Amino acid sequence: MYKHIIICICFSVVFSFAVLRPVSAVSAAKTGGIDNLIPEKQKSSSNTTAPKSAAPGTRNSLGVFSDWQAYYYQENGQLVCYMITSSPKKNNRTSHLMLTHRPTDGELNTFNYNANTALSSKDHAYLSIDGTTFNLFTAKENAWAKDSLVDKKIASFLSSGQKASVQALTIKNSNINDTFSLRGSMAAYEAISKKCQVNAKYAGSKM
Repeated sequence: MYKHIIICICFSVVFSFAVLRPVSAVSAAKTGGIDNLIPEKQKSSSNTTAPKSAAPGTRNSLGVFSDWQAYYYQENGQLVCYMITSSPKKNNRTSHLMLTHRPTDGELNTFNYNANTALSSKDHAYLSIDGTTFNLFTAKENAWAKDSLVDKKIASFLSSGQKASVQALTIKNSNINDTFSLRGSMAAYEAISKKCQVNAKYAGSKM
């Protein structure tokens, strides 16, 4: 009898822990959630890393702007500001668009698409915003603009557009066609630019 009681108590404790244990930030990122997701720094077309999870309490919200969210945090003592949105979930996968300011390093408007699945390195990805298309190079799960001039142009189109989409090819030769709403992108861009003291005068103008 006592043996049965002990087994029942142990089972109850294990079950309660499994049910109540919160999902970690890493798990949230891997399943496509944007909780605690922060952008990695782009190094070069052959050396890039994926967005990662911020340590709890290190990321601060600048607000939610319709379909976009804006944040800032410290990276090696330097201020980083970014905006992020997600695509509708397809086949248990959600992708993200990010735009990041790192003013101390002089890196502004860095655009990043994270597919949340490995992309083919043999083909480009293509970002379309209201009919204008930009070629992106791929690295692991990510796609980036080729240089800062393209980043700046993408920032203008993102902050004043209506809809964006990304076409890409996975390493398994599956086609990706993700769509993103740009509602709130202008307000999100103004929020990160103000926080990082970046001149946003061209936001909204198609250069």
